[in-house]
Amino acid sequence: MAIPLRLLILEDRATDAELAIYQLQRAGFAVEHTRVETKYDYLAHLDPTLDLILADYSLPDFDALSALELLQERRLDIPFIIFSGSIGEDTAVLALKHGADDYLLKDRMARLGAAVERALEKKKQRQEREGAEQALRASEERFRALIEHSWDGLLLLTPAAELIYASPSTQRITGHVSDELISRSVFALTHAEDLPEVRQHFQRLSGLPGGTINLECRYQHKDGSWRWLECSSTNLLNTPGVRAIVVNYRDITERKLTDAALRRSETMSLLGALVSGVAHEVRNPLFGISTTLDAFDARFGHNEEYESYLGVLRGQVDRLSDLMKDLLDYGRPISHELTAGSISDVINWSVEACQSMAKQAEVRIVNPAKPELPQILMDQRRLPQVFLNLLENAIQHLPPAGQVEVTAAVRPEDGKDWVECVIKDTGPGFREEDLPRLFEPFFTRRRGGTGLGLSIVQRLVEAHEGKIAVSNHPQGGGLVTIRFPVAATI
Repeated sequence: MAIPLRLLILEDRATDAELAIYQLQRAGFAVEHTRVETKYDYLAHLDPTLDLILADYSLPDFDALSALELLQERRLDIPFIIFSGSIGEDTAVLALKHGADDYLLKDRMARLGAAVERALEKKKQRQEREGAEQALRASEERFRALIEHSWDGLLLLTPAAELIYASPSTQRITGHVSDELISRSVFALTHAEDLPEVRQHFQRLSGLPGGTINLECRYQHKDGSWRWLECSSTNLLNTPGVRAIVVNYRDITERKLTDAALRRSETMSLLGALVSGVAHEVRNPLFGISTTLDAFDARFGHNEEYESYLGVLRGQVDRLSDLMKDLLDYGRPISHELTAGSISDVINWSVEACQSMAKQAEVRIVNPAKPELPQILMDQRRLPQVFLNLLENAIQHLPPAGQVEVTAAVRPEDGKDWVECVIKDTGPGFREEDLPRLFEPFFTRRRGGTGLGLSIVQRLVEAHEGKIAVSNHPQGGGLVTIRFPVAATI
């Protein structure tokens, strides 16, 4: 059943507005909309019953930030999303700091449905939080009943930021049993980079009876990892039955990682276009150098004085040629016309193609991949490069008599099935300090390597809507896990 959505669109291009409505309808919304272009019409149609405002960042006589400011002046709790044809990251961050719920580019309008769902969910959560705070002030008993069953975490703090109560959900979010945190300062678990801002907010909140401050910060989980929290802190020190600063918080680490991945993907796409252009420009003079060396070799190659120099020059030309090939592979666009195909066939072909290299390195490739695996959507020409690059990388780092094992199986996750492919080797594994940087372009520890192999793999996997992760196996050796969504059956 379609979700009703009352929408106000601030947009001077009717075609862009129609595209937005189309995407929302595809996402399952029944849209009732009004399109306006001017400040006067915008103010005339501001209505508390609106579900959402969608605004172009820049119009001839008006702009989204001004519209957002007018909305806030009227204290209307209406989700506000900005979309633009060319909004920069700095501008987008500024818009979010001003209170926009989200931003997206017009050429990525397919994200609109998900963005609207998040914005509506955030509003729902805000309303629930406000209702909870009213209940807290009304009755200590109702307050305690609410926090005991809340999915979010709740803390009660003294004016010195020491914990006097932590709700049961604290253990799920932080790993700490509530009693372990009592009398501890919240500052002790705050990331050093965030600590000055957290202290400043807390000091400011202490002087605002009844005031609320929202912020995001990192805290240390009991397992030692750092997680992101979204916190809403309210000063109820003067409220009978509470007498504390109430902190409502939730873990938003996954959202932060998703946003960071999106920004990285967009940056990598631009970088891909740049390096591809550079590679094309370099290939012609490189070819000229190579042919000149051939001519020089044909005429003077018998001369011992020149022989060593020719060898060095040819080695450098070959190295540059390999780099240009990798640069072109990195910058080459991925086909968006993916077709259903057998992942087992791709794995088997790739393993067979690497057998000669494995034999020369005196290592073995084991491939118990199941032929009955379901099909996935793929670029039939490009996907094999994922497995070729990973297998070649593993072989190059294995000692003689080493082994590379390729396995594949169906794994359910998030309500859908994925084909999970695992490449495990018996080599030295990855350096722990290198793990966060393995997919960075041009990062390599191998002498003579270009540092683009894993970056190309990551781009190809993400273009197939897949996921890739690298780690070290507990029993030794490197471990690469790739997941591809199973193709929908008709």
